[in-house]
Amino acid sequence: MSNASRKITPAAAVAAIKEYGGLRPAARALGVDNGWLCRIAKRSGKTTVAKPDLRGGRDAHVDEAASRPEEAYTGGISLSPSVRVLERRPPVTVRSKFFSLPKGKAFKVADLAKRWGFSAETVKRHAKDENCFAYVDTTGHDDFEECVMHPDTAASRMKGN
Repeated sequence: MSNASRKITPAAAVAAIKEYGGLRPAARALGVDNGWLCRIAKRSGKTTVAKPDLRGGRDAHVDEAASRPEEAYTGGISLSPSVRVLERRPPVTVRSKFFSLPKGKAFKVADLAKRWGFSAETVKRHAKDENCFAYVDTTGHDDFEECVMHPDTAASRMKGN
């Protein structure tokens, strides 16, 4: 064992690995064996030192976050008892959006689909299910547009049909 290896503390080993960018460069700079430096660094408890990546010929960098999982993941969703968790994605529900439309107006299907983030076919299909889909002549020259309106507006305007 060399004199240099007797003076290296676990914290100094971790600092050297960080400073030199890997296990092998740090071991060369300190004049010690790779395996010995790895064992000393693991004693610090602050880091995990991975084995060298043989495919790339480089040492894996020290990963401190792996030893502290509570700090590795930030953000996330708090799963309180009131939060709904489903195994599968729920079906598309557009019905409530029709009731949020202002009464007395009709909106083009393409515009609503773009605003709501659904396909035009989905909006049209659900509008027909809710009886709030209609063809509206916007110009008076038989240029009918596919439109959606509030269900109450549709019920009052299309009573004669």
